[in-house]
Amino acid sequence: MKKSIVPVYFADLSDASFEEATARITDALSQAEGALTGLQVLVTSERGGIDTVIRDGEREAIIAVLAASEAAPTVVVPLGDRFSPARLRTLLDRRDALLALAARAEAVALRFADSARVTARTVKSATSDAYELLKPVTQYDPEVASRLAPAIDFYASISRRSKPVTPVVPVG
Repeated sequence: MKKSIVPVYFADLSDASFEEATARITDALSQAEGALTGLQVLVTSERGGIDTVIRDGEREAIIAVLAASEAAPTVVVPLGDRFSPARLRTLLDRRDALLALAARAEAVALRFADSARVTARTVKSATSDAYELLKPVTQYDPEVASRLAPAIDFYASISRRSKPVTPVVPVG
């Protein structure tokens, strides 16, 4: 029997249930990625290139070229195996399907990332308040001082890095 994914607020899940859910999602992503072999990875500079983007209206222009080539097939013979109207139409449709999948995956990825950010905000808010309460205790409790030392060092280093440097302006 296939397990269904029941919507539950992730913060209310037990640790085991959360780990199980993330493992199922990871498996589903691996299956999705493995379902289509040959998925490509471009370097950033290739992603915005004019040859990798079909602009508004260009799909219709491409379809017109394919239709015209069928009306005059001998004209496109020099292109050889590279040019098969049926194959190119199929690839164009698959490109549209891949874009729809990418949009869905990006939307889900954004929800995961936003949920992680909100979770971070919740954790940081509570621990920041706790830090402010615990820091004075370090003056008289060695165990608290020892346990809080990494946090004190971290926050002190941020404080040192974020202090604005007043530029020295030469006189005269």
